[in-house]
Amino acid sequence: MKTTFLCLLSTALFGMTYADVGNSPPLPEESVLDSTEVVLPLDSDAPRPTIEFSINGEGPFLFVLDTGAQGFVIDAHLAKELKLPVVGKAAMGDPSDPQAVEVDRVKIESIDLGGVSLSEVIADSWDMPEQVRRHLRGRGIFGLNILSAFLVTFDYSGSKIVIENGALPVSGDDTVLPWGAEDGGLPTVLISIQGIAFDAHIDSGSPNQITLPENVRGKFVYLEEPVVVGRGRTVNSEF
Repeated sequence: MKTTFLCLLSTALFGMTYADVGNSPPLPEESVLDSTEVVLPLDSDAPRPTIEFSINGEGPFLFVLDTGAQGFVIDAHLAKELKLPVVGKAAMGDPSDPQAVEVDRVKIESIDLGGVSLSEVIADSWDMPEQVRRHLRGRGIFGLNILSAFLVTFDYSGSKIVIENGALPVSGDDTVLPWGAEDGGLPTVLISIQGIAFDAHIDSGSPNQITLPENVRGKFVYLEEPVVVGRGRTVNSEF
């Protein structure tokens, strides 16, 4: 799998990808919007956006809504609680080792996001380390590509997420940026830092403002010499 620079250690605690695009969970068999648009609350003060939805008529349960994740990962404790049937195995991890963690693949009959209905959803059941479970503020990670049938707007200033049919206008003005969907659907834009170009994943699940690989640190000019101020974790790495 191609790994872009800013993807390397993004989503400081929960970043995940799969060994290859074919191994990513399939999209829901059916995605239905019950009204013109669905508006969900967005806590703009939280480090990452979360949404609530019911699973097989039970819940609602809180999940991180993550543009930097592929597919749908559910805490194994919740999967057992809901008695979700296991339909296979998968391997996931951060881009440095996409096969680091083996997980069960489970089947969900229905998901209701309060106006958005998803049917026949495949999720990966991960027995999360306790430190991840405490820090997550939710029962798993909901990759934005699960909602790829819709136009999804993160309105941080308005503290809301809007889900509707349609598409953005063709790029050509300052309000719409061209982007690609590399690595199985992760939104990627071109940015420049001190004249060095990067393909950057826009990652709502990352608590960091920007994350760069170690091998570019010596290429920048700094106001002060960089120092280590802490440690971070992805699904399977520490940095």
